[in-house]
Amino acid sequence: MATLREIAYDIMQHARQELHDDDNLDIRQVYYWIKNQRSLWIKNELSKNHPLSEKMSQTMSPLALQVDTSSTTVLSTSLVICKRYRIVTLGTSDFTLAGAESNTVGEVFTATGTTPGTGTAINIDTYEKRTIKQLPDIMYYRGFPQVTWVGPTTRADAPFLFLPYKSARYHGHGRFNSILTIAYYLDGYIYIRGEGISNTSITVKAILEDPTKITGFSEDDEYPLDDSLIDYMKAEIIKLDLAAFMRALSDQVTDEQDDTTTNLQSTR
Repeated sequence: MATLREIAYDIMQHARQELHDDDNLDIRQVYYWIKNQRSLWIKNELSKNHPLSEKMSQTMSPLALQVDTSSTTVLSTSLVICKRYRIVTLGTSDFTLAGAESNTVGEVFTATGTTPGTGTAINIDTYEKRTIKQLPDIMYYRGFPQVTWVGPTTRADAPFLFLPYKSARYHGHGRFNSILTIAYYLDGYIYIRGEGISNTSITVKAILEDPTKITGFSEDDEYPLDDSLIDYMKAEIIKLDLAAFMRALSDQVTDEQDDTTTNLQSTR
């Protein structure tokens, strides 16, 4: 694999053959072309149902987790029999009618049923955690985030089942899938849900929209591209992006020359 700087340098070398002053071409512009061409190629391959090389993905690890209490707090009318809960608010509910020894905030109990009212409790058997920090933008295709692996930081352990958010919302209510640990991506965060999750951090592999946005990325790091794609992508950038840049530069020079000629004529 080549680094971002190496790929950009090869394109700049070609540009120097065409430009009188290569300072007109900022290397940041070349970095943008590389990112854009990579994105176009990946989405084109996905549209053909072609498998992508693992080299397209980047690893983010360890990603610290925190409990997402908003997703595990339920009304007293939605308690599930045999699940363990901790009372959060009493409201108008009497949790002793649902298995609690006392109707007290903080009381832990195993639900024997539901109870009417506005009180809430947290399910302490099955709950969700999410990454504390937002991840860089993950590439989407047809509404599905291109996450290739989510699991414990020890890669020897089995990964979690990654699902689209729409599917994850309804997962875990069946007889056999309630014990599975699942993961999903929403609004820049990875969420995991399962029974008795002990993980304090996770590893995520994904195809990012902009590979340079990953924490600690350097232009001298290997760029997430399959080796077979590098020469093709450089050729496309030279044929399309650099050619368009050259035309725009030529038009600008022509306009400046026309303005100079007009000004000279007006002074005679």
